[in-house]
Amino acid sequence: MSFASNTYRSRFLVGALALAIAALVGVAFVFIARPAPADEPDEPPAPTSSREEAARRVQERADAAAANREPYRAVGGPKDPKVPVRWNRFYDYAEMTEILKKLAAAYPEIVKLESIAKTHGGHDLWVVTITNHQDGVPELHKSAMWIDGGLHPNETQVTEIVLYSIWYLAEMYSISPEIKRMVDERVFYLAPMMNPDSREAHFYQPNNRHKPRGGMRPVDDDGDGLFDEDGFDDLDGDGHITVMRVADENGTHLPHPKFPRLMIEAKPGQKGTYRMVGEEGIDNDGDGEINEDGDGYYDTNRLWPWLWEPEYVQKGGYWYPFSVHEVRVFGDFLMAHPNISGSQNYHNTGGLIVRGPAAAIDKFQKADIAIYDRLAKQGERMLPGYKYISQSNSLYESYGETITWRYQMLGHVSLLNETFAPFNFFGTTDAGYIMPRPIIVHEFDKYLLFDDAFSDWQEIDHPQFGKVEVGGLRKNFGRQPPSFMMEETCHRNMAFTLYHADQMPKVSVQSIDVAQVEGELYQVTAVVENDRIIPTRLAVDVRRNISPPDVVSIERAAAEPAAGEAKQDGAGQAAESGPQADDSFRVITALVSDSAWFPEPRDVKRNPQAVEIATLGGNSVKYVRWLVEGAGPYRVSIKSTKGGRDSQVSE
Repeated sequence: MSFASNTYRSRFLVGALALAIAALVGVAFVFIARPAPADEPDEPPAPTSSREEAARRVQERADAAAANREPYRAVGGPKDPKVPVRWNRFYDYAEMTEILKKLAAAYPEIVKLESIAKTHGGHDLWVVTITNHQDGVPELHKSAMWIDGGLHPNETQVTEIVLYSIWYLAEMYSISPEIKRMVDERVFYLAPMMNPDSREAHFYQPNNRHKPRGGMRPVDDDGDGLFDEDGFDDLDGDGHITVMRVADENGTHLPHPKFPRLMIEAKPGQKGTYRMVGEEGIDNDGDGEINEDGDGYYDTNRLWPWLWEPEYVQKGGYWYPFSVHEVRVFGDFLMAHPNISGSQNYHNTGGLIVRGPAAAIDKFQKADIAIYDRLAKQGERMLPGYKYISQSNSLYESYGETITWRYQMLGHVSLLNETFAPFNFFGTTDAGYIMPRPIIVHEFDKYLLFDDAFSDWQEIDHPQFGKVEVGGLRKNFGRQPPSFMMEETCHRNMAFTLYHADQMPKVSVQSIDVAQVEGELYQVTAVVENDRIIPTRLAVDVRRNISPPDVVSIERAAAEPAAGEAKQDGAGQAAESGPQADDSFRVITALVSDSAWFPEPRDVKRNPQAVEIATLGGNSVKYVRWLVEGAGPYRVSIKSTKGGRDSQVSE
């Protein structure tokens, strides 16, 4: 063994021996130093280690947090709503009314329900107002959003979209800070069912998915002196008006090879096996036509007073604009609320975000189109498969439509959503434009609805045609989403409309700067702002003087405004009656500019104490400068019909 190995072994043995001796000495010391337990009283437990104490405190905090923890929920919705509602089904008038009344009772501080009129059939026309009703600010002093559905009653899911919007705003008010902010800042007027008489008829009378489109007042559609005498006949008694076919070896149609319930047109040179004979029905009045004079007809979206045309130009125009009571009362409501800046009109189908004009001879202002473009670009992201279009350019022309009237005569940024896109069937862009291709509908029915959307062909003895077969798509599919897609349709459309509402104008006094010129002479400069996309007055509004200009005023403030007054109502109240009289305070002149340096200011020659501004553009500011006599503090207020009100007091 080498010398090195012996050295290492010696060192190891010495070290081990030293450790053993140290251990024995330590044990002996503890044993000798510790008194006998019998000679001492009981001691308290030894203090826990710092690690154990820290663990105990962590557990206590965790227990306290668990006691106050929000229930686990899917984000974006309430877990335990006060008013539970299923959003995978349709609601009739009575059910909708019950839901509205429950929401108004559960949330009286933000939800108000009123009937603005009775329909021809005796139903209430409900309008819901949602805002913070306890903040002391009048509704007309806040920028407002109008949201409606069911103008065309066969377009059923739109009522659920508006009803969902009411429910969501109410239920999420205490959960979502963003929803609370919007409800506090804005007013929402919502009309979920604008045509309840005809919606009930669509639900409970035989109809197809396209009817009834108008109202239920009797009309002589075929000019024979009789009213509503030849409507639908439900030959197979299933409540759905489908189509009729007759077996014919020289026919024009034949069953699809893969989906035999679908009838397709025979190709040139190919013999068909059936001839299609039209919608399910009978010639009730012997004039050779079937179903040509059913309940109604006037079109509730052709009766608005902008470029209206009579029946010989456009079917559905009836007698004159607003000639139907149900349309007129909604028009009266809109005109009585000039604070409405944006409006949303829901329809189906097609997956479209539509702006006017509806007629090619009509024009929109270029500056306003740019605003529509910004909003709709975001809408196309929020609503997959939806396309933003101008109606007269990309859809069809019509006259007397509500969204164009709202823009041209009320100054609204008014949009129409055609809900449920062909894209929604299989997430593809080749499913069709406006209406889905029939093969797509039948594939969807087979693989996702398990043949629930089609009435099978049944043989019927027809009084005019003899043996016919009746069958086809039911009235509750094709234009409407199926059950499992309804809540997403409601939520995405609502979310886009809330984005629109959040971009309505909101004015504020950003800052006030005071500089003494000499003696009692002061220069006061205020910056007023609109920090949203939509201006306080659209270009069309300014051009037609639809609403009054914005007003920025100054007065001497005796004291700071009361809590809750400065940001909204204080400005509105002061501006409503104009600046208060004060003999020791005088406004000598005023200037307005887009720049803080006032390079080319506008000199206010008339009433400089209350400066009129034509419009406060989207995401923009204005600078107002006064030369005043009399020391401050000064209160500067801004009043805008569509942009709200605000005031601030100088330091």
